[in-house]
Amino acid sequence: MFPAFKVKFKGLDKASKYLIALDIIPVDSNRYKFHNSKWMIAGTGDPEMPKPINVHPESLATGEHWMTKGANFHKIKVTNNITDRHGYVSPFPKGPVGAMLVISIYIYIYTYCN
Repeated sequence: MFPAFKVKFKGLDKASKYLIALDIIPVDSNRYKFHNSKWMIAGTGDPEMPKPINVHPESLATGEHWMTKGANFHKIKVTNNITDRHGYVSPFPKGPVGAMLVISIYIYIYTYCN
């Protein structure tokens, strides 16, 4: 993914272990179209399909690890191809960071959880 999504952490308990995961969610429930050099609402979108979140491959790591190294999700592939064979991601720690499915006519934001 470019640009890479990188996160720095502070204030974590150094000895506790944390699982870090990334998700991409729609900003709203609208569809958009590009018209006259700007994005415009083109109607209400479909309900979002359930999808896996991407667990960082270094999870479960200590707070000290995350505060020192941070988390980099540069290996994630963002795709709008629902049949992409790389789109299935392990939800378990140490699983691969894979693909995240998005639909082109929506606006998304990144979220992370720990």
